Amino acid sequence: MLFRSFEPGRAFTIGSQRSETRLGRNGFEIITAPMGLDLQRELWARVLSLGTMKHFKSHDTSTCGLHVHVSRQGLTQMQIAKAIVFLNDDRTEGLVRCVARRYGGGYCQKRDNVKLSRHVAFDINRYTMLNTLPSSTVEFRLFRGSLRLETVLGCVEFAHAVLDWCRDVSAQDLTVPSFLAWIHDANNRADTANLRALLNRRAPAMSGAIARLLSLHQRPAAPAIAPVSVLTTPDE
Repeated sequence: MLFRSFEPGRAFTIGSQRSETRLGRNGFEIITAPMGLDLQRELWARVLSLGTMKHFKSHDTSTCGLHVHVSRQGLTQMQIAKAIVFLNDDRTEGLVRCVARRYGGGYCQKRDNVKLSRHVAFDINRYTMLNTLPSSTVEFRLFRGSLRLETVLGCVEFAHAVLDWCRDVSAQDLTVPSFLAWIHDANNRADTANLRALLNRRAPAMSGAIARLLSLHQRPAAPAIAPVSVLTTPDE
């Protein structure tokens, strides 16, 4: 059993091998049970510290993605629509590339000329950056795979932050500066620690504009994640 060293039970019961041909003969997909951010952090710290992970590839492949499902419970159609508009805005591309480590493509297509309305939250194509076809969740499909703890958690926090921010932000403020200010707000820092660390690590090389915006919010901070035994890997 691949995860024999992983303690099963309660929220740590995670999915199983899948025999999907698009993953290739040696493909493996991990599916977690629904859980909040705190348990996601605990889960992935344990999974990514397993010795078996050194045999895997994720970021450095053309067949691996990281999909984050968020429950529709508590979400409004306008909230989802704002998220779709924000993610597909050309001005957001630099931010998306920093976090997702890819942009567009066959499995997470960009939607062009998206205008804000409740109807935007309905789609007929699952292969978009934010898939709204599932009846009980919305699915963030934009992320490239990773075996790096900070990156995995940063992607999960990004999905959570975008929807949380879109609950109250105005249509006029669906901008990257507004989003970055929100994740650096004292009330939101605890739930965006890994996301901010990911952006600070990648933005200088990926996007000068994002790096300049981040510099406006810099201040000394504690490490994003508690010390944990994690494999040293070049995987992004």
